[in-house]
Amino acid sequence: MLTLLTDFGDSIYPAQMKGVIHSILPEANVVDLSHHVPFADIKQASYALLCSFRSFPVGTVHICVVDPGVGSRREVLILHLSGHTFVAPDNGLLWPLWERFAARVFHLREFDCFCLPQSLTFHGRDVFAPVGAWIAKGVPLITIAEPVDKPAVTLGLPEPQVQGNVLTGEVVFVDPFGNLITNIELTGLHKKVERVVLEDHTIEGLANSYLEWKDKGLGAIEDSCGFLEIFSYQGSARDLTGAGVGSKVQLFLS
Repeated sequence: MLTLLTDFGDSIYPAQMKGVIHSILPEANVVDLSHHVPFADIKQASYALLCSFRSFPVGTVHICVVDPGVGSRREVLILHLSGHTFVAPDNGLLWPLWERFAARVFHLREFDCFCLPQSLTFHGRDVFAPVGAWIAKGVPLITIAEPVDKPAVTLGLPEPQVQGNVLTGEVVFVDPFGNLITNIELTGLHKKVERVVLEDHTIEGLANSYLEWKDKGLGAIEDSCGFLEIFSYQGSARDLTGAGVGSKVQLFLS
């Protein structure tokens, strides 16, 4: 199995990547993780990958192409983690995975090793897709890549700040429903939450379900990855508040 995560949207480019993969590995099962990452938004791509990869079976190869530096001399990064393999530009996209989990890290030894003739504008098709397909086909990483200590490029994902009983974080992802996902993890904190403040909006306590907050306006809940999420039942928290990525959020604990 291979997954694709890109910012290519509704274009012909994901299909071209799939064509390359199937040319190398006809039996490949290719899953679209998303092609609607906001253009060049490495941070939102990183969050999407961090929250999604464990839903896939061990052995999956994840090809991640959000690549503002396409055509430049940035490295091709391969990361191996708990049976999953990730192929992405070394631009910070895989940094949070490396930082949170024990992972083996490689740089592709030569662009030409298993790649097509390269367009300077489409390494997703000409580099990342073929490399991912050959790895999925069973080519050992050590034969095509050089082990390195860590990714070359860091990604400064914001970390919540703690002061007394207040955690201060921010919105790091907005899903298609307009839900605002924050960088505040709720593991072990669910029963201690008194209120949540998003800019000038105050929410008392946490909901146990979306439906529970029907007719109550803005709500807060633990999302499927364990992070604090701000929502509006059958509405859009983004549209209701005007908040977005980077908006400040405070979590008050008892």
